[in-house]
Amino acid sequence: MTCNNTAVTEKDLQETIELTKSLVAIQTESPEGIYYAQFVDYLESFINRELPGVDTERVVVKAEDYKATSNTEDEIVGDRISLILRAPAPNMPKVHISDHYDVVHAGDLSKWTITSPYEAVVHDGRLYGRGSADPKGSIASLIQALKVIYREGRALKYDLVISFTPDGELSNHTGLDHLIDLTQEGRDYFEVDFFLSIDGAQNYISTGKTGLIQFFITINGQASHIARAFMGVNAIHLASPVLVELTKLSEEICQRTSSIRVNPELPYNRVRPDLAVTTINGGSSFESVPDKCTIQGHRLVVADESDNAMEDAMDEIVSTIMRVKQKYQIPMKFKVEPAIPPFATDANHPALRELAEIAAAGAGMKEYPTACSEGYNDISAVNYRLGVPMFARGVQWADSNAHSYNENIRLDALKTGIRDLVAFLSE
Repeated sequence: MTCNNTAVTEKDLQETIELTKSLVAIQTESPEGIYYAQFVDYLESFINRELPGVDTERVVVKAEDYKATSNTEDEIVGDRISLILRAPAPNMPKVHISDHYDVVHAGDLSKWTITSPYEAVVHDGRLYGRGSADPKGSIASLIQALKVIYREGRALKYDLVISFTPDGELSNHTGLDHLIDLTQEGRDYFEVDFFLSIDGAQNYISTGKTGLIQFFITINGQASHIARAFMGVNAIHLASPVLVELTKLSEEICQRTSSIRVNPELPYNRVRPDLAVTTINGGSSFESVPDKCTIQGHRLVVADESDNAMEDAMDEIVSTIMRVKQKYQIPMKFKVEPAIPPFATDANHPALRELAEIAAAGAGMKEYPTACSEGYNDISAVNYRLGVPMFARGVQWADSNAHSYNENIRLDALKTGIRDLVAFLSE
């Protein structure tokens, strides 16, 4: 059993709190990215001052180039900047550690009842502010862990590459995706033995993600004045049997079982596949029969659904749509597109087991949970595009309100994050 004997002082915690507050104050909302450059300027300056043994590098995609290559209609303002750190440990195994730095919009400011979203405060054992849990508390904990390692003269166990990337909250081409592109072109960002994401929960180590399939359906009708509805064809009415069949498929999919464990805080103990219609749009006027109705949705795919989980799930959606189209002779077009495949890392990977032992020792547990994260994000691409083993552990808890109002991070979670990273990364 690995022993976790790292001493994290109150001064370490206070420095982490202050850094988290400073990072939260910079409004790195995506997709606009207005303050991305300001964030990277601040963080790079801080690292150069506090971690002189760490080298920094910027990887920049100009805003106009990003918009052209990511095929997005979002409002893009700022350049997309990834900050790369290198903490060398020659002849040691290499690891890439990563987190995104963008945040979702603050939303209705009146619903932030503890503090305004970008003025972080400590209240009742928690630090409140947009991005405090997702992701800036994790970033601050990692930086403080490196400060402790260098302060105590510890030897690094890994040759470290660290990236802080933009656009992790977007489904379009992210900063991490761009680093993967560059790696496939010959750069060394992911020539590593494994990948650790610090964007995640603290109460378990994530060893996998669900996959994502998206579907888009357009149903065409015939417009007419509502007073002469018999002359039109109502596209929304035509959509009804499509929705019924998709609902039946969803109910069937949600009953399927998996052997892969999920976040232990959830009321079910195995990860579940899912299908959901997420948007419906139709009609343009109260007084007109709608001539178009669009339906969009997603399918979450679990790695062990079948040997060809993504292909089988796509075939199932296509078959359902084709069956109802032919049965009711509905004039429609549709697309079913794979977005992100699922992955699952072997829970017996040596580095993963070491992190689990360190976390268990710190928490006074016999065994630390490993599980599949609910949902999907851009870190999956490191595995399916490059084949790099990967896992994730951050500082969030279920009650952190990530992406919601009064987002917060527990102060003891910050302290745990520092302690376990020091023990994991150094002798």
